[in-house]
Amino acid sequence: MSFSAWCLRTTFRIFDVKHGGGKFLMNGGDYSNPPDKMLKGLHKECRQVNGQNVFTLYKNKGNKKAILYLHGGSYINSFAKAHWKFLINIANKTNRDIIAPDYPLVPRTYKESYEMVIEIYNDMLKKYNNDNIIIMGDSAGGGFALGFCMYLRDNNIPLPQKNIMISPYLDMAETNPDIAAMEKNDPWLSYELAEETTKYAGEDDLHTPYLSPMYGELDNLNDMYIFFGTYDMLYPDGIKFKRMCEEKQIKLKFTEKKKMMHVYPILPVKEAKEALKDILEIINEN
Repeated sequence: MSFSAWCLRTTFRIFDVKHGGGKFLMNGGDYSNPPDKMLKGLHKECRQVNGQNVFTLYKNKGNKKAILYLHGGSYINSFAKAHWKFLINIANKTNRDIIAPDYPLVPRTYKESYEMVIEIYNDMLKKYNNDNIIIMGDSAGGGFALGFCMYLRDNNIPLPQKNIMISPYLDMAETNPDIAAMEKNDPWLSYELAEETTKYAGEDDLHTPYLSPMYGELDNLNDMYIFFGTYDMLYPDGIKFKRMCEEKQIKLKFTEKKKMMHVYPILPVKEAKEALKDILEIINEN
């Protein structure tokens, strides 16, 4: 663990981020709309789909490739400052448009989010070939990305070429007994937060694959890449999913980093730079 990671982990514990403290520490303001001063020469466009903002970040007009990014936040919170720093970095180092929807959150449900993102994705298919689209997400957005790819497959809609997931939330029902032991290592996530998140299901069963992709069929999906820290409360589910893929011979590249916390690749720690390098290689390899 780097010194920067140790400092961040300690700060999270001091401000008791796990139990709702330190909101200003986490965001420092409203970042539901990326501030122009952060863009570093990028262009930003904003449109609305179903009454929600959809942001496009790009370096050059006429890009033929794109990334659809689904942000984390436990289906409760919108974009954080760390999301925009991460996405701006990627936009500046690739020739891809970044499409980032601010999808509906609790008390609204996943069905409304799917309706919005399906419309966005269908619009993307008119501009980009599906083989030139990558879907990405972190935490809740990572689980959303996987569930969404299952939905596309089930409805015979062309899949994005790749799915890159950072600490994905794979099982909203949280049936894995190993999670309880892991919670003490995680300075961020808690069962208390998970209970609030389940409202996103509405009246539906928490085992629904589009909510909890751990329970979905794994065949005929796109190439999958997952990044996890071993001090992440969701890490045991990541290991379970990895084993499921191995048993079914499903292509998955699983990257884990010792003693790293939840969504470490987007946090201000040394290890995030290493993860970003790997992610950029995945994005740019073809």
